[in-house]
Amino acid sequence: MARDVQDILSARIEAGRRLVQNKAADAELRKKGVDVVLSSMQYLRDFGIQDVPRQVRAFCESLKADPDADIALTGRMMVFSLDVAELVDGKVDRPEPLLDAALQLLAEERKTAAVFEYLRTAALGILEAGHKEQGRKLVDAIGEAFAPSTDAAIVRQVGLLREEARFLELDLNKKIQEFAESRPQSLAPLVEAAEQLLAGTNPGLGTLQQTAFITDLIERRGEVESAKGMFGKIEKAFESCPDAEIQKLVRETIDNANRRLGLLNQPLALHGKVFDGTEFKPADYSGKTVLVTFWSAENAQYVQDELPQLKRLYEVYRDRGLEVVGVNVDANRKLVEQFYAFQPMPWVTIMDGSDGKNKLIGQLGVSSIPFNVLVDAKGIVRAIHVQSNRLPEKLLELIGGAAPPAPSPGTPPKEGTGQSGAARLTPRDGTVTNPKRLFSATTPMLRVAVFAVVFGSAACLESMEDGALGGNRTRAADGGEPVDNPYLAPADATRGQLVEFLLKMDDKPRAIRERAGFDEALIEAAARVIAERRDDESGLVAFEHQTAALHRMAARDAKDARERLDAIVAEWANDARPRVVEELAFLRLERRALDADALAIDAVPALIEDVLSFARARNTKLTDRHARLASATVHAINRIDVDRRETYFRELGDLLVSSLDKELAAYGREVAGTRSTSGHDLVGRPMELDGVTTLGVEFDWAAYRGKVVLIDFWASWCGPCRREMPAVVKLKSAYKDRAFDVVGVNLDKDPDAAAKFLEENDLPWTHLTGESAIAAARRYEVRGIPLFVLVDRDGKAVAVSHQTSDLAAKIESLVR
Repeated sequence: MARDVQDILSARIEAGRRLVQNKAADAELRKKGVDVVLSSMQYLRDFGIQDVPRQVRAFCESLKADPDADIALTGRMMVFSLDVAELVDGKVDRPEPLLDAALQLLAEERKTAAVFEYLRTAALGILEAGHKEQGRKLVDAIGEAFAPSTDAAIVRQVGLLREEARFLELDLNKKIQEFAESRPQSLAPLVEAAEQLLAGTNPGLGTLQQTAFITDLIERRGEVESAKGMFGKIEKAFESCPDAEIQKLVRETIDNANRRLGLLNQPLALHGKVFDGTEFKPADYSGKTVLVTFWSAENAQYVQDELPQLKRLYEVYRDRGLEVVGVNVDANRKLVEQFYAFQPMPWVTIMDGSDGKNKLIGQLGVSSIPFNVLVDAKGIVRAIHVQSNRLPEKLLELIGGAAPPAPSPGTPPKEGTGQSGAARLTPRDGTVTNPKRLFSATTPMLRVAVFAVVFGSAACLESMEDGALGGNRTRAADGGEPVDNPYLAPADATRGQLVEFLLKMDDKPRAIRERAGFDEALIEAAARVIAERRDDESGLVAFEHQTAALHRMAARDAKDARERLDAIVAEWANDARPRVVEELAFLRLERRALDADALAIDAVPALIEDVLSFARARNTKLTDRHARLASATVHAINRIDVDRRETYFRELGDLLVSSLDKELAAYGREVAGTRSTSGHDLVGRPMELDGVTTLGVEFDWAAYRGKVVLIDFWASWCGPCRREMPAVVKLKSAYKDRAFDVVGVNLDKDPDAAAKFLEENDLPWTHLTGESAIAAARRYEVRGIPLFVLVDRDGKAVAVSHQTSDLAAKIESLVR
């Protein structure tokens, strides 16, 4: 680390300390001083300055006694997080001091969502570290303290915490893993643990998801009778559940199971249009043994593991009477066409998802994919869940004779783990948060827990000279005219040096990473690595940095970023490596969500289900890069009928709440915690807005009386919001000489993000921001954004929509 940079940061730390110590200073300035100290310490720590962790703890300890309640709480929370990290990492082995500190926090601090999240993670950490008695005490104390909360999302999270704690107490993860690995005598302990979960008082959504996953796993391993028994116990355990949504999920789970398990020893009727648009012809398969395989082009496990094995087995057995029929469940036909261009199927595929109805999935009770059904020559179903590793044995029973040579080796499918697709009740990633991963001193989570302050981000480094962080060089980024970009990698850097450059750039403070030229520098360096070779680990690292940088640029609506990202998706579509497949699946899914307005309305639920499956599979791994997908999905949910929205809002919101990203988790609480708002809910209500504008002055709502006003609830990270901005600008311009105006209500939790967006985009109207804006969104139960509320000259809402085009005619009639 350059000495001058260290000196600058040390000076900033000292200046921040003096500001915090000045009790007469403005409260917000003192909070900014805390931010300056911690952000600068983080930067020093990233460069390996050894004494920084001790300094961080000492500084946070000093904050605990501060007269400002918010600063004192910040200090307590950060010290608490450090203590949890040490317990989970095994640096200390006594949980009692941590338990005492947690109980004291509960007794003395406000029962906010932030306090709950800190304590929840601590409780799970104590349990994961093996201290079940102390962990249970903390879980019970948290439940007692937060259960009376008026925040519906927190109340639900309390219930989920109790269930997650029970999962840990029963060593559920270990038992699931042992059964998935086919260890001897592993079925009985797993069934017993599931039964204990169901026997608990008032089992909730977490228990339903977990036991449904366990039962699905048991069913997939061929233990059909045990699975039937478990489904019956699930049904009985929830028969008195007062939650209508959970009851609905239970009913769907049981009905699907009955249909699916009822296939055995019965004729199977297939129908639908195949890939070329013609009708499927069952007669072509008369007298043949048929494997029916339900699949998705976005299912990484199927594409990488199962499909290659099935193709090999098909080549071996087709001359002995085996046929394969694919049933594709993707709603996006274009995606399947792209897949076929690279990997044509040697068998007929029924397109069950292209019309958005998935008829066969519903009729056959398919709840997760891949799902394979083996049908004998008489058309009778002889087995289900026949994955490629079980197929030779089953075919030997049906076809007879000596077994042909085994297909060439491949990666064996992982039954019961990581399945994705049409299922609503898929497992969470690892079932519960893994505190050892969250609190490892080498992971970014510790930085978030210890250094992120509720008052802001690393923006205090914004004023630092670029020259202190890297060399100023002028070089063409694309072979054209030279451009000035101080972040570009050296022109003569070797491939290894370029990879090291990419990895080091990850550790730059956010204020640096958001500067113009930073992402272009990553893209340029990654392209140089890939141009030399793409099929090794370095090529993979470069691919990930390239897509991440372009994704950030696309989220900012940077010129051509979306098209460049699409080009990369197409370019890498034939790469079967898991990390590539997973990244491309996310980018395709996000693109589908962003383009949801182009879907037929009956195809929207299939998109929403795909997003929910994606979110369930990642759980706490959801980060700020998933914010655009989340907001686009909320926008899509708002397109469907009001009666169906509530279930989707609640499920999506609860998944987002589990994110380790504070802003995404907060957005999840907003999504999950309020009831659905249709246009009619606000129409006729008087609208009142107050607070501070982005210019720092008090907002005067009375000044708008006598005008027609379009209120726009928006956020800088919201893709649909950004897409609507040009239309709002056009409306503002079209009616500039009439009694019409626009008021923005910005819902960014980070004021710097809103300010930066408004600086880069000319939106010539007043914008409310901060707590008053967020309070307005809660008051009017704004769940999906953008939300446009049209207000008449008397200040009453007369129309509501998520698109300005729906309001154009009404605006015209009001301003005449």
